[in-house]
Amino acid sequence: MGHRRTFPQSHRNDPTHAARLRRRRLAVLLAGPALAIAAVPGTVAAAEDSFEKALELIRMENAMLPGLAMMERMSRAGVFTPAAYMQFLAMTGDADAVEASNEAPSPGAGPDAPTDVCSYKAENALAAILAESRERKIVMINEAHHEQRHRAFASLLLRGLRDAGFTHFGAESFAPEIHESMADGAPDGMTGVYTADPYFADLVRQAKQLGFQFFDYEQRPHQQTDATDRASRIAVREQAQAANIKAVMDRNPEARFVIFAGYSHIREWPTSDGSRWMAYRLRHLTGVDPLSIDQIPGTPRHGRKTQSPWYSGIERCHDIRRPLVLADEGRWLGGPGTDIAVVHPRTPGDHDWRLMDGYRQATGVRFEESPSRSLLRAFVATEPADAIPLDQILLEPGATTAVLHLPSGDFRLVRQFEDGRNESLPDILTVTSRPAGDKSPR
Repeated sequence: MGHRRTFPQSHRNDPTHAARLRRRRLAVLLAGPALAIAAVPGTVAAAEDSFEKALELIRMENAMLPGLAMMERMSRAGVFTPAAYMQFLAMTGDADAVEASNEAPSPGAGPDAPTDVCSYKAENALAAILAESRERKIVMINEAHHEQRHRAFASLLLRGLRDAGFTHFGAESFAPEIHESMADGAPDGMTGVYTADPYFADLVRQAKQLGFQFFDYEQRPHQQTDATDRASRIAVREQAQAANIKAVMDRNPEARFVIFAGYSHIREWPTSDGSRWMAYRLRHLTGVDPLSIDQIPGTPRHGRKTQSPWYSGIERCHDIRRPLVLADEGRWLGGPGTDIAVVHPRTPGDHDWRLMDGYRQATGVRFEESPSRSLLRAFVATEPADAIPLDQILLEPGATTAVLHLPSGDFRLVRQFEDGRNESLPDILTVTSRPAGDKSPR
């Protein structure tokens, strides 16, 4: 078992200090406006109180299922937006439930595909992006906060970018304590908010192993505004993010940067309503033109009836078997306000994004039947108890088998219940490498 994080010796048995530190850590996580969607107008006070408790369970107590169950009850009662709940449900691997809940295209789904899109040449997304990034100082890639596949793709891209000389990695989700959190290489509740997702946590874990320097850039409490209209709040937040990134760039003039953000933050041009997002503002503050990679419009929907017209237009004339980018005589097909759009294949299919090009393996697990819903979690055996798992999957009552997607290594398995109980499975799970092309669960 890895070394367990502890308070300094003088405070270890001081409950007042422990509670104060925990409140400070939680306040940092709640300070970022990224979670403002959690409150429904007219129910702000009740939603914030309950949401704070749910987030504390998830982030500070590593009690994902109890916190998720609280959010689920709030969502059904109408005091918590379904979109916010789905961002956390996605962390359990229940992709079907998440996608089925999305009846409308994701934000930023974009207009119709170009009428001549069939004449575009399809290229391997990873190879093309890495080639395009060779002379860039900044590469930005976005995600939908309910899409684990976006985090998986970013992990694969990050490896190549490090080899290409990129040195610093910043994410919208990172908390100011990112350096303290990752000192031992194991992401935990201090790492950030969306980093509670195993795929996001492993993105950070791998970035640490690759030697990236971390930085947070989310709007600080002192940078917030008293304005109540959405446009003003967005403008202040985007300007703050851009200024915070510029400050890191000024301190590291020779560095090259990878920035992982949500949705529209990476748009380099003003939108039709006049909004100027972080990437636009950063360009004007620094004079540096970033390479912006958009994953939103090129992600397939659960049902074809709700599929964005952008994706449908491409799907009609391109065989999407693995992540692609499209080019026409040197001109990349981008998303709204971005340089390059990644087009992801449907799953299941020939390409299973959960395997991450062979980094993870489908691994079958058996366990005793339970009458209660539970969450099966796989932790790196040598990491501290408060680390984020490598994978987890929601189990319905009566389940006796599950498939986890794990890299090679040793893992301790824990089954978590809604009442907060954690039951460890008796044996360490060892995952070994397998022959290329073997995708059958073990």
